[in-house]
Amino acid sequence: MLLLKLALDECGIKQKVLCDATGFGKTQVSLTLSTGKLPANADKFLDGVNKLVAADNRLTDWLVDRGNLSVHSLCDIISEPGQVAAPIAANTNPALNGLECLLYEIAGRAALAPDDSLNNKVIIMMAQATIHMRRKMAAMVGHDAPWTVRTEAEAAAILTGGPA
Repeated sequence: MLLLKLALDECGIKQKVLCDATGFGKTQVSLTLSTGKLPANADKFLDGVNKLVAADNRLTDWLVDRGNLSVHSLCDIISEPGQVAAPIAANTNPALNGLECLLYEIAGRAALAPDDSLNNKVIIMMAQATIHMRRKMAAMVGHDAPWTVRTEAEAAAILTGGPA
């Protein structure tokens, strides 16, 4: 479930209020809260969560009471109340390794997105996949291999918009 569900429950806020803030129906909101899978138009959902937190002091106080959590952390996945957030794309298929599972999650979200915009969750998943692939690459050939250094320089140039 999403940490948001726990926050709503502990603050006494009904899911209908979240439905109104996000513009999504009760079924979609309930599914999102219980499974942790954001809807295809995740940006719209996250905007609604931001509006709800801004409009309701109970949620703001709840975030502060838990160590100044960010609004974005409300979309962290937890199993039970009090547990820490599970990693994105938790591996439920033992045949898949962590990277494969993460890539499937990214591809699935990209395929279901209504437009070409990337939301924060997809960007975070891509960053996790990139870090994982870099570690694998460095483990195979070493951190100082010429093509490893060149690849990292090109990636840095792409991310910063500078020359390679």
